Amino acid sequence: VTYITGCSGGTWCMTPLYDKGDWTQNLDSIAEEMLDKFANLNFDVKGGLEKLIAAAEQDNYSLTHFWAYIIVNFIVKELNENRITSQRAICESGSVPYPIYSAADKQRLDTKGRNDPGTWFQNTPHEAGYPLIGAFVNSEYFDCKYSSNELVEKEPELDLSYLEGVWSSALADPEQAIKMVIEKIIEHIINPYAPPPKLSTGLLSGLPVLRNLTDITALVLDLEKILKEGAEGSKVVLEQLLTLLSVARDGASYQMVKWMNARWGTNELQEKVNLVAILKLLLPVEFAGFVIPVAKLLIKTVLCLVGWIWGTTDNFLYKSGASVPSDLTEKEVRYFIDAGYAINSPYPLILRKEQNVKLILSFEYFPLLDPFLGIKYAVDYCKANKIPFPKVEIDPDDESNPNDCYIFEGENCPIVFHFPIFNRVTSEGTVQSRTLQYNVIRPQYSREEINTLFDISLKNVRNNSSKIKDKIQQILSN
Repeated sequence: VTYITGCSGGTWCMTPLYDKGDWTQNLDSIAEEMLDKFANLNFDVKGGLEKLIAAAEQDNYSLTHFWAYIIVNFIVKELNENRITSQRAICESGSVPYPIYSAADKQRLDTKGRNDPGTWFQNTPHEAGYPLIGAFVNSEYFDCKYSSNELVEKEPELDLSYLEGVWSSALADPEQAIKMVIEKIIEHIINPYAPPPKLSTGLLSGLPVLRNLTDITALVLDLEKILKEGAEGSKVVLEQLLTLLSVARDGASYQMVKWMNARWGTNELQEKVNLVAILKLLLPVEFAGFVIPVAKLLIKTVLCLVGWIWGTTDNFLYKSGASVPSDLTEKEVRYFIDAGYAINSPYPLILRKEQNVKLILSFEYFPLLDPFLGIKYAVDYCKANKIPFPKVEIDPDDESNPNDCYIFEGENCPIVFHFPIFNRVTSEGTVQSRTLQYNVIRPQYSREEINTLFDISLKNVRNNSSKIKDKIQQILSN
């Protein structure tokens, strides 16, 4: 049995493969098609917005929907309407490796850390669940309402575009993710729907307050002018806005101004300008009855942004009484995020005793921090959970200028091949410049840059293919 485990943006290259059937027979043409697509500047904005507007009608709307249908859509140039269960047939044929897509349970990660078995979640064509705990639900029932082991409400199966958003919602710097979300809100929600030139002067909808919307709007215009002219006093105006909106503390406008006020001293000028532009449209939508097709989408996206809410999912273990950690059964919803927030290589999903994995090919992309970060975290994880894993020793000089392949092995544990993507063999003299060029927060690359990256990745494997084959033969011989 062979597996391909995907983490973060790596999943973007996995899902299209399995849409092709037996992709092992025509890899070259599939690769060319994918490289062309990634270099394309066009993407389906209209389709993404339509899916977003529909998603905003759901109780479980979160930033993951926005990330999936706008940002991932923009990067991969595809809205994948297929379902993960559509991959079952080709997997059951045995002609392709079995795909395992990784995610992390945010509540467990925040409270228990990356080494906790309950942190790790997986989606496969057959099941979704916590592999290290042994709690699963059939994939078509993922994000359906359950209570006490009973299906309460069957929801339509999630599409792969949304799941790609779950699996790849992490950037190296959360501030960069905030910036990207704000920019895309401006581009796709705010700019197409300018606020009305004249607002109602009536009191805020049904709110018992003497201040009216005109006063609040005047302060927003003052704030906009101050930012445009580079004048002082923006913080004072923001606090005045917060006071006037405090009668509607649960509203998106108040929550947004409160969030803006808390980060006003640290964010860049352009971000401040963008946030004020969002507020200018949000106020009439929320309080003056300004009707636009994206009204609910705007309000929900703002609330998710300021609350930083990702991956809201109905909990199939809710009140189940299952033999799992009790906190996994107490909440109606769980929040699933990119497993890269835990370990940027999904080792835990192939280290279950039942899998009996003998050899791992590990492709590391986190060079800006450490080209061995994933495998170091894997060592810690295995120690914490008493899982056999080879000893990993790295020459300090290799931290910034690694070799193209490392082989780690020991007794009664898997052999691990580790490939840092930029290394002194296939990127001789350019490791640092390549690292800066292919920054994890950069969403678009030219075809030439993509070709270069693709060629480097191929060479890293081809240069070491005989070593891989020798180890496989050694395992089979034993």
